[in-house]
Amino acid sequence: MNYSSIWTAAVILQKDVKTELRSRHGVSILILFGVTATMVISFALGIPDIDEAVAAALLWIILFFLSVAGLGYSFLREEEQMTMDGLLMAASVEGVYLGKVLFNLMLLLVAQGAVLPLFILVFNLQIGPWARFLAAMFFGSCGLSVACTLVAALVSRTGAKGPMLAVLAFPILFPLLIAASADTAAALLGAAGEGLQVLVLYPGVVGAFALMLVKFIWEE
Repeated sequence: MNYSSIWTAAVILQKDVKTELRSRHGVSILILFGVTATMVISFALGIPDIDEAVAAALLWIILFFLSVAGLGYSFLREEEQMTMDGLLMAASVEGVYLGKVLFNLMLLLVAQGAVLPLFILVFNLQIGPWARFLAAMFFGSCGLSVACTLVAALVSRTGAKGPMLAVLAFPILFPLLIAASADTAAALLGAAGEGLQVLVLYPGVVGAFALMLVKFIWEE
């Protein structure tokens, strides 16, 4: 990773943000999915209070499907507009990937800003240390963005669509989802937990692997 890649990432992020502000398609998908899933689960369970561990697991299940439903949109748009090849010719592969990761992270955090308050209110959750809870949400979101961006890049180049993103992303994200659920439950209970260590390390490990893999995916 060099200055050129960082500059490219900033340009890609700026481009995608401007496009999203015009269409609001990606963030709308994420918010609509998250709100709908939260309300459906709430009505299905029919109880205002649930166990913190169950609530944490449900929250991360919603965030997982929310991510695979919406975070591949920027790649799909590039492929449909036939701009991806030109983008890769004009910019570094690492910079393009990093820019897409940052854009997807931004989308996910914006969507969480709408979904989390509703989820907390609907299930009457009492948050323990807010800093611990928000740290789990942030680093978990970083991991979701890094992994889903990698899988979306792979899926877009193979021409596969639909459920392939979820199918390929789940095995990669399974350790993250387990750690995120455990640490979020600990934060809700105000108890000690070690899941945050995994959440902090996961984006770096998967991101380093992704930077090597995207060169092969996009330069072939």
